[in-house]
Amino acid sequence: MKAKAITDLQVGDSVVREMGGVAMPLRVSNVTPTEIHCGAWVFSRKNGAEIDPDLGWDENGTGSYIRPAFGRSATVEGQNSASPTVI
Repeated sequence: MKAKAITDLQVGDSVVREMGGVAMPLRVSNVTPTEIHCGAWVFSRKNGAEIDPDLGWDENGTGSYIRPAFGRSATVEGQNSASPTVI
């Protein structure tokens, strides 16, 4: 099964947050025209970069990003159901 593109993600889809070589499974909780929300985390819908104004992260420079997971079966603990520059 082929992974979805970032721009095709929908609520309920599984994603993987990559930060410092550590993969963290998450589930998409909300999607806006410009952002993908996974619980408390916000990512760019353009390229998957984490957006965190407190850390100075945006879609042009970030410390983590998401990528679509294969299928919709990834389990997120506590829940039921262009590349950014990493700084």
